[in-house]
Amino acid sequence: MLATARAGFGSESPRSKIFSQTTKIFVDNTKSFVVALLFMKAATPQNPTPSELEILQVLWSRGPSTVREVHDAVSATKQLGYTTVLN
Repeated sequence: MLATARAGFGSESPRSKIFSQTTKIFVDNTKSFVVALLFMKAATPQNPTPSELEILQVLWSRGPSTVREVHDAVSATKQLGYTTVLN
């Protein structure tokens, strides 16, 4: 009886073999990602430029607006290119 139990021990079904392989791939890929993430430099927060702040002020006060509407509102106080608002 002991010989019968040992014969079945260690043999994997095809399903468990596939599961084992996919688990290994997942662990290996995740490990690489975590290691790479540790070496990435944290992004330093950037403040908006004065021109960007003017555009944001218009959007915050008016809500959703077209580029033309924002351009017209900002152009009332200073000379501004249309593509500056577009970007």
